[in-house]
This record gives sequence, structure tokens and C-alpha cells, in this order.
Amino acid sequence: DCCMNLNKVASELIFNGSSIKSLKITNNIVNLGITNNSIEMSLDIKKIDEIPQEEKRELKGYLLLNLTVTTKDQEDPSLKCKFVITVEGCFSSWMEDREIFERMLYLNGGTTLYSIARAQILNFSSNVFMSGKILLPLINMIEFINQKEKEENQNKQ
Repeated sequence: DCCMNLNKVASELIFNGSSIKSLKITNNIVNLGITNNSIEMSLDIKKIDEIPQEEKRELKGYLLLNLTVTTKDQEDPSLKCKFVITVEGCFSSWMEDREIFERMLYLNGGTTLYSIARAQILNFSSNVFMSGKILLPLINMIEFINQKEKEENQNKQ
């Protein structure tokens, strides 16, 4: 038997769906990749207001992921393309522990929404430029969450 039974490691977090809340593209680059381009990214993930628990004891959570990607020609910084995308996702679970649900919401939910945003940037960029596309790196979501918590704790002090 070549494959692991995924039922043993399936997440208790259920992905109910997502939508693109907004997408803005500004561009004056014709061909990506012909010149030396740099890419800058910023990412934020927020939980939308507390969702009341329904009588069925199902936990629900909504996340908003905001991603900004800017690519610039290093020789001519006036040549740049900027994508700003906001993706909303809904997640649920029947687990008992709300704290574990919240952690899974950020980790698994944030990873899911980043993958969706990453694919959309790839898709749209391949249509925006005459040639070339933007392929964003994978993110270490555990490190992202740790850095976000560290920044939030510093801002509270």
C-alpha cells in the first residue's frame, strides 16, 4: 500500500468557502521578466468579529486575508505593477475546544486563504503582462503567526 489513509490526519476544521472581497491592479509594465524586477509583499490575516455559537454547537469563524504585491523594475522604479487583494473565508468545526479552534482557524484557515490569493495573483498576472507572471513564495504560516503575535504584544506595551 503506497499511500497514507488521510482519515487519520484530516483536520477538524471545515472550509466552508471563500470569496474575493476586493482586487485592485495598477500596472505600467508590459513584459515581466525581460528586465530585472524585484517583488515586495505584505500580508495580514484578521479574524472578523466574533461569530456567535449556534445551538447546534458548531463553531464558526471568518477570516480576512489582505495581500499586497508590488513588482518594480530595478533599473526604472517608475515601471511597477501592484496587486491588492482581499479574500474572505468561512470555516467551521464541531470540536469542543474553542481555543484550539481559534488556533486552527489562523493556521489552517490562513494557509488556505493565502493559497487562494497566491493562485489568483498568478492567474491575474499572467493575463496582465504581455509575457511573464508573478509566482509568490510559500509562506511559513507558523512563523508568520508568531511574528504577528510578537508585533501585537509589542504594540500593546
